[in-house]
Amino acid sequence: MAIHTEREEITSSMVLNTGDEWSGIVSPEASGGAVAVSGAGVTVTGSAVGFSMNAANDGGAVAVTDGGRVDLTDAVFSSNSAGHWGGAFRNMATMNLSGGTIVGNRADGLAGAGFNDAAMVISGTVVTGNSAGAGGAFYNNNYGDLTVSDGLVSGNSAATGGAISNDGYVKVFGGTMTTNTATYGGAVFNAATLNISGAVLSANAAGNDGGAVYTNNTATFTGAVFASNTTDNRGGGIYNANSATVVGGTFSGNSAAVYGG
Repeated sequence: MAIHTEREEITSSMVLNTGDEWSGIVSPEASGGAVAVSGAGVTVTGSAVGFSMNAANDGGAVAVTDGGRVDLTDAVFSSNSAGHWGGAFRNMATMNLSGGTIVGNRADGLAGAGFNDAAMVISGTVVTGNSAGAGGAFYNNNYGDLTVSDGLVSGNSAATGGAISNDGYVKVFGGTMTTNTATYGGAVFNAATLNISGAVLSANAAGNDGGAVYTNNTATFTGAVFASNTTDNRGGGIYNANSATVVGGTFSGNSAAVYGG
């Protein structure tokens, strides 16, 4: 195990050493405070690596661009920050995380944990205590295709989308989204295409509309559980301002101060 204290630009495929950590690297003008991966066909893989207390303009710890790919298993991203986008990471190519923890990261702009404008999969990961202006955990931009499955997304906060803010295509399969908070969309703010299937959304809260979900575009909910979500205005479980389809699932104990508990 090694602790890395200098920023690295990776332009050829490699396997990160298990247990290595990148910590305390500050790159205020850079994309990817600790590690920047770029180049068509460049793939970086790793298991049980860590990124902590790194900072950058965007992608506080990691940036993936120009056709690069990052696949990490059981990685830990903690207390990283960005002045713009992606407190922990910014993906403009391909990024896949399996297991691991993303905790306590923040961005002054978008995406306290991860900013995505390409292809990203987050599977079985604990994502907690992240914060940003929009997308407390994840901000999915116009060209983004984001999948979040079978994990725990909790205690994240933002003005819009306490856990996820979406301008692209977001799919949530299974897992739990709980105790996230925002002004609009305690857990999810959707302005594009959203598909939630088999997930539990509980105890999320919005200061205005959409205790769990605020959607003003296209949303489909299949077999989802909405429980004990709250809002100070409209739509304790879901606030829908456009086209939403609900297939099965349950709604219980949600509440709204104005209407649509």
